[in-house]
Amino acid sequence: MGTLKSFAGKLWRGFPLDTPVIVENGPQPDYRKLVRSLRQVMFQTDLQGVLTFLSANWEKLTGFGVDESIGTPLTDYVHPEDRKRYQVYIASVTASIPGEGTVTTLRCVRKDGSSRWIEAHATPSATGHNPRSVTGMVGILSDITGRVRGEQLERATHRALETLIGHLPCMVYRCSNDQHWTMIYVSPGSLELTGYTPEDIINNRTLSYAQLIHTYDRQRIWNEVQTALSENRPFDLEYRIFTRQGEEKWVWERGKGILSTNGELLALEGYITDITKNKLSKRQSRQRLLYDPDTGLPNVALFMDRLQWAVRKFVGHNECCFALELLELDRFDDLQSKYGAATADNVAAETGRRLLGVLDVHSTLSRMSESRFGILLEQPRDLKATSKIVRQLQEQILLPFMIDDVEIYVTASIGVALSSTGYESGEHMLCDAATALSRAKALGGARYEVFDLHLHAKAAAQAQIEREIKDAMCNREMSVYWQPVIDLASGNLAGLEARLAWKHPRRGLLFAEHFVPGAEDTQLILPLWEYMLLEACEQMKAWQSLPGFEDVGINIEIFGRTLFDADSIMRLGEHLLQAKPSSFSLALGIPEEVLIQRTEANEQMLDWLQAKQIRLILDSFGAGACSLSMLRRTPIDMIRIHPSLIEECEDGGPLIQAVLALAHALGISIIADRIQTERQLAIARKQNIDYAQGDLISPPLEEAHIRALLNQRQIAMGTSPA
Repeated sequence: MGTLKSFAGKLWRGFPLDTPVIVENGPQPDYRKLVRSLRQVMFQTDLQGVLTFLSANWEKLTGFGVDESIGTPLTDYVHPEDRKRYQVYIASVTASIPGEGTVTTLRCVRKDGSSRWIEAHATPSATGHNPRSVTGMVGILSDITGRVRGEQLERATHRALETLIGHLPCMVYRCSNDQHWTMIYVSPGSLELTGYTPEDIINNRTLSYAQLIHTYDRQRIWNEVQTALSENRPFDLEYRIFTRQGEEKWVWERGKGILSTNGELLALEGYITDITKNKLSKRQSRQRLLYDPDTGLPNVALFMDRLQWAVRKFVGHNECCFALELLELDRFDDLQSKYGAATADNVAAETGRRLLGVLDVHSTLSRMSESRFGILLEQPRDLKATSKIVRQLQEQILLPFMIDDVEIYVTASIGVALSSTGYESGEHMLCDAATALSRAKALGGARYEVFDLHLHAKAAAQAQIEREIKDAMCNREMSVYWQPVIDLASGNLAGLEARLAWKHPRRGLLFAEHFVPGAEDTQLILPLWEYMLLEACEQMKAWQSLPGFEDVGINIEIFGRTLFDADSIMRLGEHLLQAKPSSFSLALGIPEEVLIQRTEANEQMLDWLQAKQIRLILDSFGAGACSLSMLRRTPIDMIRIHPSLIEECEDGGPLIQAVLALAHALGISIIADRIQTERQLAIARKQNIDYAQGDLISPPLEEAHIRALLNQRQIAMGTSPA
């Protein structure tokens, strides 16, 4: 190396390049051509770093000539920012053993002010054969600007890619194809997506990614990925994950398998993004398309689709497999006029919630219009089971609605169609249910009708009854008769019971119990009772001047098949009750079988009647199954016992004695009803019954006879007052 450096120095000082070089051992290769052919720059410095030799490529590298550079420190050509590092490098070279190269990378400054990246390979130079007598350093400078800039560009690109991936609204990953989905690389997006940092997930450090996936989705995802890999195609997945905070998210994943050159699966790569908002948006769109926005119930389109499906499923079945009900709130227009559209709509929405509480998971409820609901009972049901559900629905609707601190009462009509009729389309079934609903509304509402093949014949018969009753009211054939009630202890008149009577042109005098049960399916049943209340009030106003009238109790005989019927009647006549005479005290007879039903709806009705100061009479006690405990549990004012209980007194009357003892202990009065014979009257007096009424005491009297009766206050048994 020393010989090469000495020879190179001679060449540089003007030795002819074509002159052969002769050394002690004979002719050697021409090193001048070798040096000139090198792309690198050969250099030599002394211990102070001053250049003592440079090859011709120096000018190409730096723009400075060789002559002007020789004798100047190499430091002058080093970039200012790299000079400190260069000084450290010189010290390390000169301190090393000659022959051992040391490498560094730095920038040199060109003559035009630009810079180039160079790589310096240098070793210490020594004189003679003493390796410790270091005189400087010798080495090679290589231009690596292209490589450095390429590396810088690659690093910049890599940083930009990492920054881009880090800001992507998703999690980029590389993972193993195992049941844990063991992550090899995870982008920073994992924190926002899952709540876990990449360090938590990579190599399953805190938990595996598989543990984040919803239990119901794990096996499906595994199967879909393996199928895609076997078919050498990308995979797209939608599934649910649970975040670190316990939040459920929907995610979409797209990925593919990474294969080696020989086809071996190395890993899976892809990205996972949050699609929860999109899922919710789709769900909301579906809700808007298929569900009512106010109630959240299936809309008409969805309801009809389910109805049509049920019809197709059971076509050809003769038994009742399902039922369709149409429920409509009665007099909804009046409700809107009285309380406003918003309040009426709130009542309808609350109705939907109440109906849902009655129906099971196999039923479908839909709000089909402002006041109408469709109900599809899809479980196999017979008419008895359907009727039970209908009654439960009616009970829920009869309970008061509290809207903005206002107590509102409504009723509903229901039309029912059964699949046993043999429908081939949902539209036909809906049409028949609408026919039944129309019939229920025509009959006064607050009731239900079932469509069957005999419905039209029944409707014709009811129409005839309606015409007769309507004509009777118009022709004043309806009137109020009064049944006297006496105090058995004194024989004095204790009360009058108003009874509706019909002077029928062919059948004679008919009291309400003879024609109302047959007319309950007409739309005039409620106007009948309203007619009676109006007549009774008008007559009593004329009696107020009679002495002692205020001491006479007034009972009104209004009855129905259920307590709900009676309650509806009383609500209808409430405006009449407000105009009644001050002495008017109203008592309502309630059948025993109705009071036995201790439902929430019944309790609500009883509370309402008490609030209106309407006395309650337990009617026909003893005619059927009775419970003495009911007297204690129910707010009864009077008991009207059935004649059959009077007849039992011949055997000692243990039941009536028990009833009397319990009733009197509870402050409840007893009325003996339908006294027909002297024997029955004697038994009633012997048993210390409080009051009695019946044809033996006095038949029902017209208004003209009541004045005389009120004046004398005594009744001649079995006769009418003159």
